[in-house]
Amino acid sequence: MTVHDLIPEAPEVLRELSAEYLRVAELATTADPRSQRSACLLLALRSASILHGIKQVLTPETTDCADLLARSFIEARDLLLTFRFDDQSTRNKIHAWFEGKGDGAWKPNHQRCEDYLRSMGGGESELAIRWSMLSALTHSTYVAATNSARVVERRLKGPQASSPITFDVKVADFLLSFASLFALTAGEQPTWLSLGLDREKIERSIRFSLKAAQVSQPILEATRGNRLPGDRYKPQP
Repeated sequence: MTVHDLIPEAPEVLRELSAEYLRVAELATTADPRSQRSACLLLALRSASILHGIKQVLTPETTDCADLLARSFIEARDLLLTFRFDDQSTRNKIHAWFEGKGDGAWKPNHQRCEDYLRSMGGGESELAIRWSMLSALTHSTYVAATNSARVVERRLKGPQASSPITFDVKVADFLLSFASLFALTAGEQPTWLSLGLDREKIERSIRFSLKAAQVSQPILEATRGNRLPGDRYKPQP
């Protein structure tokens, strides 16, 4: 099985997972529209919606568009992880997020998330680095412009273009993004607030996320050491 074998199944699986997010979010927001659980589920719905958008532009001729959405996705997903910590400091941040006071409450706490994932044996997830690398591709930097030039070349000249886009990596990243979102919403940890998803309603998503991680991780691990040239990005503090 390859990453391309899984892609046709992605829209229906994402629909199943989104339906469960929406069901539980409606219950949570009815009980308390500004609760921690409501905030997490709203971010889950945003993440799923952006993944749906990425799938619409996941072609060799539109990978720069996929990069724009991928940056928004990881921002929502990482903030979701930040908001799942079941403590008062997190709830204070969520309160500021609901208020929209412009004090950075929408920014994930990458250091805390990294430390937590490392403590669980997850290794180096490089959340902040990926945030910064995708930022370099979503602003009008030289790297971003060069990337778009290669996309246009591929679109006009076809696969024989001199600078082909590594499309397999983009597809693998999409699949692993789905798997990571599933893990951060359906998973339960002692220090996390429970979101209360019904696993019987997302059985297809469970199977898909396991297969997605299995086929995508080897591809992404093989490119893990690749970085943008020069000082094109800086890890966020």
